[in-house]
Amino acid sequence: MIVNVILNPLVYLTEKVRQLSDGDLRTEIVYSDKDEIGVLASSMNKMIESFNRMISSIVTSTSNVTSSVDIMRARAEEMTEGARQQSGQAHQIATAAEEMSQTITDIARNATAASQSAEDAMQTATIGKEVADAAVTTSIKYTLLQ
Repeated sequence: MIVNVILNPLVYLTEKVRQLSDGDLRTEIVYSDKDEIGVLASSMNKMIESFNRMISSIVTSTSNVTSSVDIMRARAEEMTEGARQQSGQAHQIATAAEEMSQTITDIARNATAASQSAEDAMQTATIGKEVADAAVTTSIKYTLLQ
């Protein structure tokens, strides 16, 4: 009889410890006596509660980390899209600058050609003036000789 009084609670505790070792933290040890086995059972219940609080805290922290990672991923995607847009705009600006440079080169070439044409026209006008002056002089001489 005394053996059963000691052995039955130990068998019960052994089964509860096996459940805990299998990972079942829902295990609750129900033992109300205030003897050494009762103290052991109470301490094991406190240990189970502590494990459950730690796991709950870990789950909460994991959830917070997951939320933070999702936010960071969304912001990284926004930044990537912004960088793509800036790259596209920079390419457009570079293309426009290249086109403007080509236009400026064309304007400079046309201005040089126009300058050359104006110079040629001036030379032609000078020659024309000289011919006209010579014709006037000849006409005056011819008129005077008659």
